[in-house]
Amino acid sequence: MNAWIHLWWPWILLEPFIGCYTRGLLKSFASKVSRVTYYCCSRITSMGRTLQVVINGQLSRPSPIQPSVPQGFVLGPILWNIYIDDLLRQLPTVEAYADDCTLVCSYWRPDSQRAVSELNRQLRLVEEWGESWQVSFDSEKTQAMVISRSPDASQTVSGRLCFGGKTLPLQDHIKILGVSVDRGLRFDHHLAGAVHHVSLHVPVLRRVA
Repeated sequence: MNAWIHLWWPWILLEPFIGCYTRGLLKSFASKVSRVTYYCCSRITSMGRTLQVVINGQLSRPSPIQPSVPQGFVLGPILWNIYIDDLLRQLPTVEAYADDCTLVCSYWRPDSQRAVSELNRQLRLVEEWGESWQVSFDSEKTQAMVISRSPDASQTVSGRLCFGGKTLPLQDHIKILGVSVDRGLRFDHHLAGAVHHVSLHVPVLRRVA
């Protein structure tokens, strides 16, 4: 999900677990920050942020916007942690870093039906959370993989995991926080990609030498 662009940040103040001090601090910040430089003169004022676009030297009228956060915004990560906290409370086994979340379920092969049901339940919780908090998810970027030494382990799960109204195809390898790992917990694909990337720069280094 493109967390930084689509989040409806004022809804953070509706989070039930936020203490009075934190809620007051966020309100105070929103009312006192007068301007944040962004690509298109995005501004934060006491009335909320506005967006203006410059085309051929002509400045458009300001248009109020509520979602999104400027790239590099100091409070961005903190606001995101507050925003997603209630989802993580519902999914205590989830591994999360920034806006990347990984659902993990360990099971014996005869118990694959229970594992599929549990994962689909958790995926549905994520969907419902997104619907409640106006967060859109891209099912095309959601990956699923079965980790096992047996090549037949994926057959009992294949075609049974659903997210965003679509069936999640099982992958031979997935990327987590920039690191590719395959279904045997090997890093061959990641290393091959790194070697390929480095090989592209070898001719440049030879010319410099």
